[in-house]
Amino acid sequence: MKHILKSLIVSLLPILIFAQEDGATNCAESKQVAFARMSKANVERISKTRIAYPGDDKIDVTYYKLNLNISHTQQYLRGEATVTLKAKTAISSFFLDLRNILKVDSVKLATKKLTFVQDANKLSITLDKQYVDNQAISVIVYYQGKPATSGFGSFSFSTHGNGQPVVWSLSEPYGAPDWFPCKDTPSDKADSSDVWITMPSAFVSVSNGILTQVIDNKDNTKTYQWKNRYPIAHYLISIACSNYVEYKNYFKYTASDSMVVPHYIYPETFTSGTKNQLDQTPFMLKLFSEKFG
Repeated sequence: MKHILKSLIVSLLPILIFAQEDGATNCAESKQVAFARMSKANVERISKTRIAYPGDDKIDVTYYKLNLNISHTQQYLRGEATVTLKAKTAISSFFLDLRNILKVDSVKLATKKLTFVQDANKLSITLDKQYVDNQAISVIVYYQGKPATSGFGSFSFSTHGNGQPVVWSLSEPYGAPDWFPCKDTPSDKADSSDVWITMPSAFVSVSNGILTQVIDNKDNTKTYQWKNRYPIAHYLISIACSNYVEYKNYFKYTASDSMVVPHYIYPETFTSGTKNQLDQTPFMLKLFSEKFG
């Protein structure tokens, strides 16, 4: 039960933490507005195009680790993306999806630098040898640039309240390559993920899973390290960074144990009404647990 409930929290996390352009709107409302902005023709075109697009069908991605250094002032991202995958057939090369606007500096396998080509929003990587079916491969992609914003606002530099900065992502269904290299196929879930975010100390940086550590760096930045050990679609890997207030509830799933339920809220919207709404979350967890396990 404990593990199932933690998995539920991971699933709920984008709803709980996403920062939107209007701090008073929630994630669901933002999605509805975004859908309304897209014409029916565009939706149909994207759907038809993407149904036929499997990403690189020769690989199965099992793990993502994103180590991100983000500047809101410069609207710039420097990233190290560790992508672990299994070959689904004998391969000597493969590709990941990444928008050309982000420049790849290098790709490494352990200490070896690999040859790569960026073209047509794909990062094609030549391996150091041929790998056989089901063999694991782990590469690190070093990249930088100003991420694009597509779909529902896949990666956004914005403000809230009286001009407070916020960085947030909402990548579903095909916006993840706007800010990190991935296999852009919703059906290809990773087994686990880690997201490390470094930003100026004023930012509280949130991502999926459990916060394992906050590091105070010497350059007046903080690094938040988040760990998720449940299957996750690449487009649900997410970040939200701003001057959040943290408010905690606790869900008691047994008579002797409980689980923390953290909420991250803009200070200007943290009213008694908001608190009363968030206080309903443990009851929701109890109800869904009873109905679905």
